[in-house]
Amino acid sequence: MNFQFIAYLIYCGFMFPIIIWIGNFCFQKGKIYIAHYAKKDIPLVSQINHSLLVAYYCVTLGYVVLRMAFWQSINSPSEMVISLVDTIGVLLLMLGILHVINLISIKLFFTKYH
Repeated sequence: MNFQFIAYLIYCGFMFPIIIWIGNFCFQKGKIYIAHYAKKDIPLVSQINHSLLVAYYCVTLGYVVLRMAFWQSINSPSEMVISLVDTIGVLLLMLGILHVINLISIKLFFTKYH
């Protein structure tokens, strides 16, 4: 049985819907957050929000593909579970850190320059 292929399927089947859901959620809610600091400058809010969404998809999808390219060989179901948990956990942690960095960056940018 090819555990590597099964792990890829589980990983992609789990991560792509999560990545799309988080992207859409942050895109919708981010408009409100950015508008608060941008003094209701709607064109600027839309540009920043769209740029953040594109960057988010590039970073996360690039990370998923890159992580799959360097995945260690999987020879048993237990190795598959450990590898999946590690890979998914690192991506979710990375997404959380990027989110906090974006929130802080937006606040600092608008409080200093706008």
